[in-house]
Amino acid sequence: MTAVIRPLLLLLLVLAGLHLLPAAHAQVVVYRLEFKHQDGFNVDYYTGGYLAAPLLGGTGNFILTAIENGRRVLDASPGSGTYFLARSGDKRYNVVSATIGNGADSTANGSYVAFGEAKRTVNIVTPTGTYKIKLATVLKGESIAADDENGEVKFNGTVGTADFSDLTLYFEEGLTEEYNNDGFSLEETATRLTRLLRWRGFANPDATDEDPDTGTGTGTGTGTGTGTGTGTRTGTGSNTTTSANP
Repeated sequence: MTAVIRPLLLLLLVLAGLHLLPAAHAQVVVYRLEFKHQDGFNVDYYTGGYLAAPLLGGTGNFILTAIENGRRVLDASPGSGTYFLARSGDKRYNVVSATIGNGADSTANGSYVAFGEAKRTVNIVTPTGTYKIKLATVLKGESIAADDENGEVKFNGTVGTADFSDLTLYFEEGLTEEYNNDGFSLEETATRLTRLLRWRGFANPDATDEDPDTGTGTGTGTGTGTGTGTGTRTGTGSNTTTSANP
């Protein structure tokens, strides 16, 4: 896979039309991402994944999936960006605006923009209360990315990448309900989503990375056994045999 999918995504999600209840800032919303490649070259780009974000907006955590040389891989990309409410006449929208490539180690550049009309009102039940929010269930947009790869020629003779993809985000009502019912933080939600993708066969492309499901167990067992048997056989005459097994 080229470096296009390696940079951290600097993203901020703003969910519009929410009741501004201070206690709800700790709650989360989950969207499923879907990328559909339209044009470009020399790139195994993202195919999908999840976005977890604070219910009322803030820094979002992205767990993105791709196919690298036929292998299912995932990248976890926490980030920050822009969250805003757009309005046109009587219509309100939720908007995701993101960029990639900010960072000294990044050679990639690009941007994501997706939006949807906030029509759906849902109840979010948490251990501390119930919150009614209005949000977009589908956000549609585009992803544009390019990478000069520092002019490095790859083993197959390629150099540089470019990609144009359609981007769609779908509100995951079931996962959002489950994680809020359990009172999960944003980080716990991202861990659960990563675990979900691993169960579906996706793995981190770096073999040295630790699986969040990995656990360590130690067991100690001690056993002691003692047996004693005594037998006496007496027959006709003067032959007597005795055996003992301590």
